[in-house]
Amino acid sequence: MPWSDARSSFLVIPDGDGPPTGKPGNRCPRAADSPGGQPSVTEDCLYLNVTTPAKSGPSRPVMVWLHGGDGIGAGADYDPTRLVDQGNVTVFGEPSGAFATCALLSAPQANGLVERAIMESSSCSAYFAKNALAPGLGRHTLFTPLQGAQAAGTAAAAKIAAAYPARGTGPFAASLSWAAATTDDGWDCPTAADAQALASAGRPVYTYFFADENAPPIPGYAVPQGFPLGAAHGLEMGYLSWEANGNAAQQRLSRKMIGYWTNFARTGDPTGAGLPTWPKFSEGARVQRFAPDRVGPIDPQAQSKCSLWRQLGV
Repeated sequence: MPWSDARSSFLVIPDGDGPPTGKPGNRCPRAADSPGGQPSVTEDCLYLNVTTPAKSGPSRPVMVWLHGGDGIGAGADYDPTRLVDQGNVTVFGEPSGAFATCALLSAPQANGLVERAIMESSSCSAYFAKNALAPGLGRHTLFTPLQGAQAAGTAAAAKIAAAYPARGTGPFAASLSWAAATTDDGWDCPTAADAQALASAGRPVYTYFFADENAPPIPGYAVPQGFPLGAAHGLEMGYLSWEANGNAAQQRLSRKMIGYWTNFARTGDPTGAGLPTWPKFSEGARVQRFAPDRVGPIDPQAQSKCSLWRQLGV
């Protein structure tokens, strides 16, 4: 729920050696095994924790702590009372907080607001080496030079726009074009690459392409009025896990798909009596197309523009 009032919590440091008064704001929701080890379930957590000496005086120096914790840490995990010290405005942070410090320093809007910066356990040019985050993941760089990124993005955008022109002239023309591009880039092409890797390792691989453009929507799934949902993500589940409420052709497709799935579970080969042959992916990189009364192998390259995305490397 949005709010308009400022929310801050204060820790006041006494003039003597006594403990601070006040308490930091709530931690945002996180599990017990999150960085810091303190679980939380409250969403009332967007607070600025301010720690200040109790003694009045001239304008005080400010240190802004950008905490780490992969974006789910909390300022309350740290004790700043020993840092109420001299200076002006210093921004400092650790791991993801250090990256945030870099982002702040590079933002023109922050020019003149920060006198000093401290980056702990990271720096602006740091990156995660290949396989560092997880086996198989490539090098991950958090920051790239703006000019180069803009030039590369402009060139890539021109190629993507040419490959995925607006679909028609209706109100959803641009949305449908964007959906086609992101489906190829984020779903179809990675799936084909995974299938190729598994087949190259000698594994029997069977892949499918769900293509019922008029598939019944998932119950309870909100769709903008008039939007042509098509063969969208997850709609094949209606043909497998609950009774399909489509027409006769869709009911026949449902029975075929259930037959393929159960045959594969029994024998490792989805093809069975009364079903069109489903070839292995390794047999010419074929993909089984599922559409009402149109079930059979197709060339995946004819469906997706994977060569473009390999060229772009995005």
